[in-house]
Amino acid sequence: MITDPALVFFDDTHRIDEPGTHVMIIGVGRYKFGKGPGASLVAGDLPQLTSPPISARAVSDWFIKEFQNRQKPLVSVSLLLSEDEPHSYAPPRPAGAAPVIPPEATFDKVEAAAKNWTGRLASHKDNLAVLYFCGHGYRMSTDERLREIGEILAAGLIRLRARRREAQAAGTGDVSLDFTARQSVHGRTLGGRRKRHA
Repeated sequence: MITDPALVFFDDTHRIDEPGTHVMIIGVGRYKFGKGPGASLVAGDLPQLTSPPISARAVSDWFIKEFQNRQKPLVSVSLLLSEDEPHSYAPPRPAGAAPVIPPEATFDKVEAAAKNWTGRLASHKDNLAVLYFCGHGYRMSTDERLREIGEILAAGLIRLRARRREAQAAGTGDVSLDFTARQSVHGRTLGGRRKRHA
C-alpha cells in the first residue's frame, strides 16, 4: 500500500475482495489568506475558525470507535486539519495507536489525500465513500454544483475502469484499446471493401 500521511486508521485485516467503508475528513479552521497576518485583498475579510478541527477530530473518533456496518465495515479514515498550531491526534483504535500529526489541509495535500482515498475506493465496486468537510463554504449555483459532482464521479469511474483493465491485463497478459469510429483509420463496408473515415 502507498504511504498516505493523512491515513489515521487502516484495517489491514480487511479482505480486498469484500466491500468496505473509506472515510476522508477535512477540518479547515486556519485560512492562510483570511483575517490576520498574510490577509489578501480577496479573502482578507474571511474570519478564522476554531471549531472545524475540533469537529473533524470528533467525527474521526466516532467513525473509528462507533461506526457499524456489517456489509461494509470501516477500512480507512483519512484526516487533514488546518489550525493555528498543529496538534497531534490519537486514533481511538487499535489500542495503543501512536498519536500522529495530521497533514495540514492545503490544496496540494488535500488533492494528494483525495487521490489515495479514491484509489482505496476503487479496490471494490461496492465500497462506501464518506467525505466530511468542515470550514467556510463556497456559494455555487445548482448547475455549477451538479457539474462539479459529475466531474468528480466521472474521474472516479475512469480510475475504477483503469484499475479493472490493469487487473485483467495482469491476469491474461492482454490489453485492450477502445477507439471510436472517428479515431479509427479504416473500417469495412458490408461489401468487404475498405472505406476510409474522415
